[in-house]
Amino acid sequence: EQVTLIAAGREVIEVSLARLMAAGDLGGLGPQDLALTRDEIIDVARIQSGISLTEDHADRLLDETKGWITGLILSGEISGKDIPSFVFEARPMVYEYLASIVLNRQPDDLRRFMLDSSVFPVMTADACDEVLKREDSKRYLTRLLRGGLFVSATNESPRIYEYHPQFREFLLDSSRGADPKELRILQIRAAKHLAEGGSIEQAVELYFNAGDPQKAARLAEKYAEDLYDRGRWRTLESWAEMMDVVDVAVPRVHLNLARQYLDQGNIDQVDEAIRHAGEMIGSGGRKADQALVELLRSHLSTRREQYLEAEQAATKAKSLLGNRGSKLLRVSYLRVQARISALRDGNYEGALKNIQRAVKVLEGTDSLINLAATM
Repeated sequence: EQVTLIAAGREVIEVSLARLMAAGDLGGLGPQDLALTRDEIIDVARIQSGISLTEDHADRLLDETKGWITGLILSGEISGKDIPSFVFEARPMVYEYLASIVLNRQPDDLRRFMLDSSVFPVMTADACDEVLKREDSKRYLTRLLRGGLFVSATNESPRIYEYHPQFREFLLDSSRGADPKELRILQIRAAKHLAEGGSIEQAVELYFNAGDPQKAARLAEKYAEDLYDRGRWRTLESWAEMMDVVDVAVPRVHLNLARQYLDQGNIDQVDEAIRHAGEMIGSGGRKADQALVELLRSHLSTRREQYLEAEQAATKAKSLLGNRGSKLLRVSYLRVQARISALRDGNYEGALKNIQRAVKVLEGTDSLINLAATM
């Protein structure tokens, strides 16, 4: 007699499945298979409460819940409230569920590990060992994964683990309420570890959340140009907004945002970013930064066909640079001169010569984005 058995649960069942798998008699659905899509989230909101979510709001909920339907339903008590409330309000019912159904049912040692390790946006066993000052993180992470305790992992080695976003926020909130001083210590340790490992975006966020915006700002300023080169302008926007809240100056973040907006043709946003950067740098700032402000103003003026203002700003930038300046600044100056020659004077031969000079300056560099923009 053939029997089909269906088992459902959060944990991996403790039976040998190898024979069934080898015979092709085993099938399964995991969290990814059961997760709602953006369109399904829109349908649930409409069915539950008559709310018409936009695709942008649905994407925000998808990022927050990863399509977990219980988290979605509890996240905003879907009851016909207005959209901003549905999307952004605090999540007490989710926390109550996660506390009673998940965290409080675990033994003390595992619960302590979950609370401490939640400082990481993503983590490896080695990272947890170093930051949490222990030697058994791999064993605990394996227990979490097998127990279906809201953690996912990659297959490659070393495995990278990540808590479900709502569960991580719940764990952090619980730690903050129980021992905010210890949480801050762990966040700063984790930020230092991530920064040393090259995970700059996560490190900046952790320093900021730990109440050390100055360290976050120094790191953001150091790597702002790198993020521009990699097209990570959303992160630059996030950094600018974070630092604005605590009134910490990050002029290089705004300068590289202005460069990105210029590339995108978002003229009004370029103007705003340049204004912020200029105010932060002032007359006593680094000459290279002052020069970049003027060069960006010059580029912006050429886009507006204000060639006199463009030439004046470019001349000011050149006087600030003298015979020095990074390759980026020299190339930016040559590019704006080429645009003025071509668009105002119709001197295409002169424009071409400036472009050729710019390409020559970039020879041997790995700045492909600047080379592409110059070409």
